[in-house]
Amino acid sequence: MISTALGSLPCPQSREKRDPRVLPWRFVRQSVYRPAFDPRTQLILAEIVPARVNDLDTMHPVIGPGTTEWQLADGCFKLRGGDAGSGRWMYAFNAFSCHELTLGRVPVGASVFWSALAADDEVSLTLELRRTGLDTWAFELSGVAGDSVLIRRSAVLSAGNAAALERVILQGQGSGIMVFAQFGDTLPRHVLSADYPAALDFRRVRLAQNTQVVVGAVVPPQVAEPVCLRAVRHYFSAGIGIADIRAITTPDGLPLVERNRVFVTASLRGRGLPHSLQGVLSFDPSLCDLRLEGVIVFDCDDGCWRNEIASHLMHDPATGDWFGLTTGFSGFGDDPPTAKLIRSFRTRRDPRFGFTVIPASPSGIVGDYEDPALYRDAATGKWRLAVCIGQKPLYHAMLFESDHPDRDFQHVAGPTAPDATGMQILNLHGRPVVLYGSAERCLHVASAEDLSLLETIQMDLPPWREGSGSRVWPAVIPLPAGSLVPAVMLTMDRLNHPDIPHHTWTYGSVYFYHAVSVSA
Repeated sequence: MISTALGSLPCPQSREKRDPRVLPWRFVRQSVYRPAFDPRTQLILAEIVPARVNDLDTMHPVIGPGTTEWQLADGCFKLRGGDAGSGRWMYAFNAFSCHELTLGRVPVGASVFWSALAADDEVSLTLELRRTGLDTWAFELSGVAGDSVLIRRSAVLSAGNAAALERVILQGQGSGIMVFAQFGDTLPRHVLSADYPAALDFRRVRLAQNTQVVVGAVVPPQVAEPVCLRAVRHYFSAGIGIADIRAITTPDGLPLVERNRVFVTASLRGRGLPHSLQGVLSFDPSLCDLRLEGVIVFDCDDGCWRNEIASHLMHDPATGDWFGLTTGFSGFGDDPPTAKLIRSFRTRRDPRFGFTVIPASPSGIVGDYEDPALYRDAATGKWRLAVCIGQKPLYHAMLFESDHPDRDFQHVAGPTAPDATGMQILNLHGRPVVLYGSAERCLHVASAEDLSLLETIQMDLPPWREGSGSRVWPAVIPLPAGSLVPAVMLTMDRLNHPDIPHHTWTYGSVYFYHAVSVSA
């Protein structure tokens, strides 16, 4: 009875019973995963720990005329004296990565700083962390270009119970940054955020490539104890939320499965619309062991690397190409903002792994369109494109067709009456159907010919509760013969990270479902 008690009610448009069902399964929840800057969904770029440093001055030289004394002892870097104008080089900067200081001890009155410096451009971004009391910490983020201070944000945090501040994380988000603090074994707490003005837009390739990261400390003479820094880490991360999940497919809509691992794209969520990052993840359907494999940004021939998201990534075995469509949310981070659009992309490099920059160009679809899903009809050779279009206050499904996967799309059907988000085109034993989420607290199954509604997805324990959003993505993925189950479904919730000012798009957790026969 638990499925009946906690399942979603049928949508008004899909109340009719169909026998047999289009989807021959119901979906049973297996597990839930929420990232919190944890190693499971990280890709390390640099890791500076005392146990792997044998010559500090060569590996991490002093930058600036400072007098900070660094000592390797007791499993940490011990820092004494110094001033805010000096530090040690740590690694090259990346605008889309996370930067972490792992703290051992910071005595009251001392401070630690992290700086991204582009000396040739006279640009710097600095976070200073100062311990002002036994359980209070002051954070200040400043951004400077030339003689002008363009960013100044500050915040004071209290541990409440004097718990140790263990991690400070700066999450790069392309056109902005967020700062988190983790006290003990707790959820990372949001401290402050900032959007970059044009002079500090690290999406600009030349600026980012000229920027280096320096870390240091200031320990005044009256402070007897040193700062103890356990590690400095630099990594790509799923951060605090994963959403917009879609299988990587072949042109005919079949998922990529290698060594029993399914590959999907997903948005690694940031604070606002232009702040998320396109991630590639994999999992074994029998384990639900989600793992970050790669991140993708796009070169749009404007001097920037852009963090577009909600992509459909395809692989054509016949040509070896990787290609698809993505949603141009990054324009909201431009000054002034630029138009939203669907971009097409293509590359020979396998973008599932590591850090990939893919050339992208306009597809001809400009406006409030999102979540493109592609499918090639083998019988006609034509491409079907499902998207959703914003028509306030909600979004609605539309269908296009073209002889090409990247241009010349012609309207076929829609906009539909129901709200729609997270478009998917599923190849179900050779029959394409369109799936999408909805504010109507259900997941729709629709015709790939005209978007007429067929049914709703049957599932127990849906990824929402009373009062939370239900506009989630239904990534239904059929599995090869011999798999534990015939299919899985991945979706997400729309529950944001706590204590982040609105508007925030920091959802969500990933929900894993196994498909079982409707007769089971």
